[in-house]
Amino acid sequence: MSNKNDFRGYDEYFKKEFITKEKFLRFIESRNSAALNVFDPKFRDSANLSKEEVIFIIKNFDELEEDFKV
Repeated sequence: MSNKNDFRGYDEYFKKEFITKEKFLRFIESRNSAALNVFDPKFRDSANLSKEEVIFIIKNFDELEEDFKV
């Protein structure tokens, strides 16, 4: 079983509790519209996401994209 704090492994329970489709879409929208690096705090502000949420989305992007049918 994956540790909920271990971002290296995709964990279905953690994803459902931590990243919603709305948050994922905000990440994509900000990434596509902003000329900011996704690790820049200004990017996180524009997407209204925490540092942990951004890191989780980056590390699990493909799985989230598939799950949310984006």
